[in-house]
Amino acid sequence: MFPFLRFKKRGIVVIDNGRRNLGRVPVHVASELVNQKHASIVHDHPTIIGLRQSGKPIRSEGVKVTGNPLKNIISVAALFASNGSRIQALNSILFEIGNGTLCVKATNLDAYFRGCIEAGKRYTFACDKDKSVCVNALQLKKVLSCHDGCSNIQIINGEPPGLQISSFFVEGFSPNEFPSIQPSEKGRTYPFNITDIAKKLHFVSSAISDNKYRSSLSGVFFDIARQRLVCADGSRLHTTPMADDGKVRGENGAIVPAQVIRVAKYLTGSGKLVENDENRSVVFDLDVPGCVNCIAGFTVIDGKFPDYDSVIPKDFASKFSANIRDILPVLRRAVIANTKDSDAKPIITEFNNGLLKITTKVHSRITYQGVVHGKYNGPQYHCIINAVYLMDAIHDMPGDSIEILLQSGKDQAWTLRNGSGYAAVIMPIDFSKA
Repeated sequence: MFPFLRFKKRGIVVIDNGRRNLGRVPVHVASELVNQKHASIVHDHPTIIGLRQSGKPIRSEGVKVTGNPLKNIISVAALFASNGSRIQALNSILFEIGNGTLCVKATNLDAYFRGCIEAGKRYTFACDKDKSVCVNALQLKKVLSCHDGCSNIQIINGEPPGLQISSFFVEGFSPNEFPSIQPSEKGRTYPFNITDIAKKLHFVSSAISDNKYRSSLSGVFFDIARQRLVCADGSRLHTTPMADDGKVRGENGAIVPAQVIRVAKYLTGSGKLVENDENRSVVFDLDVPGCVNCIAGFTVIDGKFPDYDSVIPKDFASKFSANIRDILPVLRRAVIANTKDSDAKPIITEFNNGLLKITTKVHSRITYQGVVHGKYNGPQYHCIINAVYLMDAIHDMPGDSIEILLQSGKDQAWTLRNGSGYAAVIMPIDFSKA
């Protein structure tokens, strides 16, 4: 995605790619970018001193996919290993060789990964007496980052044991300390299938709570009964539909740890909820390029997710509809103009005569005003809302248009939706706190 030159101030040009600030560059460099059509100037504003972050940072979508299956599987497995645990086995990846297959496992006890690479023209596998070894995940990633020709893989016994990858030897340790991560197939099983799961998880994850004292809101709620994905943090709620294949559902769903977001790009959408007397877990099938039989399992977060359906408004006093490409640039500028050092970026919104007027104030001084043309039916309405929350919902919602549904009270929730089935509920900001 090409960047845009957002603002010019005192001979310094600031570049933004529509999601995050990419930094400042000299004027002659910016001019060359524009001349070569790698960037475009979209707005000048003399009151802006610097560029503030536009919306939330892009969430991690896992690791870079390569044409090397070994690099791919180790990079994904490393996402499930701990980083800095006192138990070295949790910081490591387990390698097992048998029947011409290299099996790779990793776990942090809350989540686990298992995947395989089959021997063939590209890889040969060998082992001594012991057919398994543990290797530190970070150390192994560093070795592979500077070596592409990894074709011969051998588990070496001795003191210390290790993994021989072509010409590299990576020191390891005995696998005896590695915990068992064999997923349980016993108990009640509720399969599900989610279309476009990566996009849907990306959308709902904006609303995941970071409040460690409310663990039930710190993950993604897979509502298997209602066929919805939901995240909420007390100030906003994001939800998307799951695919309905007509299979038997459980009465409740499962709260999956936020770690699932990091591997969303590898999820096939096929998974199942497994319930038994020991625990509840959700198991997903993964598609790691060049690898086979890849799965990821997550222990369900204890607790009950709030009844989100009861907080989604059902009746509305007015509706504003507009094109997404018309409203996003105005919101971005409004966020940039808010130089307050806080996560909340309050903006004053006014709906009237088919227009949405957005105003940013800093210490009672107007720093930005913008207008979005659309269709509005209802009485004149104004309130203060978090612009970043609006951007997160509108930017990641598929489709070309957006509907903002309002209730009569200025302190009542906004509902954002369109024909995609995606929806967001956002609470306004109290005037006294804005």
